[in-house]
Amino acid sequence: MDDDLIFCERIDEMTQLCISQLSSRAFAGAGVDGLGSGYGFFVYEMSDDPAIGGVNILAKVASLDAAFRIAELWRAPSQPQMAA
Repeated sequence: MDDDLIFCERIDEMTQLCISQLSSRAFAGAGVDGLGSGYGFFVYEMSDDPAIGGVNILAKVASLDAAFRIAELWRAPSQPQMAA
């Protein structure tokens, strides 16, 4: 799975936000419905908290290009809101 890791950033002491492919075991363990097969790239939280633990899938990414774009957007500095 490390070879397929596109993005991973710690968002708090116990949680990381990641974009990558998931093993079939991790996908099955996440207990999600409606995402089709476990093939593809996913946006997910990975918790180090033993009470929560594991992977929480947030979204399935449309393509490899989309996965890289999401990572770029996450890393981009915040832009000021445009005035109406």
